[in-house]
Amino acid sequence: GSAREVLGDGNVDEIARPSMGSEDFAFYLDHVPGAMMRVGCASPRVGGSPLHSPTFDVDEEALRYGAKILARSAVMWSREPAAMKSGQANSTGAKS
Repeated sequence: GSAREVLGDGNVDEIARPSMGSEDFAFYLDHVPGAMMRVGCASPRVGGSPLHSPTFDVDEEALRYGAKILARSAVMWSREPAAMKSGQANSTGAKS
C-alpha cells in the first residue's frame, strides 16, 4: 500500500511471519484497528551501531520517508468508506 507507493517495490520488505519483537503495540490492536511499520534507519553515512547502543545515530533521512508513508496512509484512510474505518468491513469492503 502506502509504503510501496512512496518507496517503490524494491525498497519494502514484508515479513512472512509477523513479529512484534519486544513491542507492546499488539495490546492497542485489541481495542482499535491499526497497523505497525518499522522504518529502517541504518546508513553507511551515519555508521552502523545497534539500535540500543550509546553510539547509535539515526539517519534523519529515514524520518522523512516515514513521515511520507504516514501522510500517504492518512490520505488513503480518509478515502475509505466509513464501514471500513469502523472495522465493520474487511479490506474488500465486505462485512465480516
